[in-house]
Amino acid sequence: MTNVTVPQRVIDRAARASDVPFSLFAAPPTLADGEIVRLQSHVYASVGLAVVDRAAGCFRLLAPGEATAIDRTWADARIGDAMALRAAQGLTGPDRAYRLLNGAGDRTPGVLADIYGAWAVVSALTDALVPVAALVAQGLLDRRMARGVVVKHRGRGRAAAGPANVALLGEAPPEKLVVHEGAWRFEVHLTTGVNVGLFTDMRAERARIAGLTAGRRVLNLFAYTGALSVAAASGGAAHVTSVDLSEGVLAWARDHFALNGLDAGSHTTVAADVSAYLAESGRDGRRFDVVLIDPPSFSAARHAAFAIDRDYAPIIRAACDLLAPGGDLWLASNTRGYSLVGAVQVAVPAVRQPRLVGQGGLPGDYPTELADVDARYLQTCLLRLL
Repeated sequence: MTNVTVPQRVIDRAARASDVPFSLFAAPPTLADGEIVRLQSHVYASVGLAVVDRAAGCFRLLAPGEATAIDRTWADARIGDAMALRAAQGLTGPDRAYRLLNGAGDRTPGVLADIYGAWAVVSALTDALVPVAALVAQGLLDRRMARGVVVKHRGRGRAAAGPANVALLGEAPPEKLVVHEGAWRFEVHLTTGVNVGLFTDMRAERARIAGLTAGRRVLNLFAYTGALSVAAASGGAAHVTSVDLSEGVLAWARDHFALNGLDAGSHTTVAADVSAYLAESGRDGRRFDVVLIDPPSFSAARHAAFAIDRDYAPIIRAACDLLAPGGDLWLASNTRGYSLVGAVQVAVPAVRQPRLVGQGGLPGDYPTELADVDARYLQTCLLRLL
């Protein structure tokens, strides 16, 4: 193992965060991408073991202090600590879906692990971390926490082309797997996309939405597989309209209604560009009591390109025009560095006298380092409009 002597600024950074950017100290060119090195001070005190991650432009500090190896023992310790945290939150159990390892927040920077019942998905954010992800996957099998584990690469740009399924350890998951979230049931596809069909970071928001919708007309924009629509219908919505560009995910949403024993007649799916749907609805005089908007950060799909900085505010403004007096507008953003409340202040007409009645963020199974503001990407807000 190569020892790399680093200056005090790196030591100070490592005390606060697991990722040490090369702007503080560049990795020597002789070090290979993915190589595990020991960072040390000028007096040879160990800072810890790190992976050289050239794609991310940083050292990933995986084991601070005097650790001797990144191996199965290391992986087992990380899994054990993470499992204790989730068990204390009541998230574990048969057929449950939750995040087990959230990167640096669980001291596995650049590596994520998600549990879906008896199977798991472990993701590496760069090529350099694939061997570490494989160690975690093996650790889950060793603990019998999973019958099988899909190892994925979630690098930038992968979402459009589908995932790089790096490896399968253990038993292959079924093509369609049903997991539970309280009384709800959701179908996930673990091997066919970067996104499996359910965002577990929205768990608390689904419960919030279910409490808003009794007897009300609900519009769900960028509906994806309809998890929010299921929550709205379960809360007693008079009718739910789900809008998404993809008919494929809307079919999945309809399946979710059937899976949860919900009335198909209370649910309309519309395959359309959201902006076009809002414009048409405005012309037709449609009105809703609750509008839900959870857009992607970016999309280049089929002549309906979307960029959150450019397009979110106009969509919010158009949605307000469809919202009945006393209606609720629920908004989400998953974009690092984006101010959702700031966008709302620009987009929502003052004449509607908006009141911010609720805000949310990442749930407890998505811990982050205190210093890493960008890691707390999820923002939600609930507004009541007159």
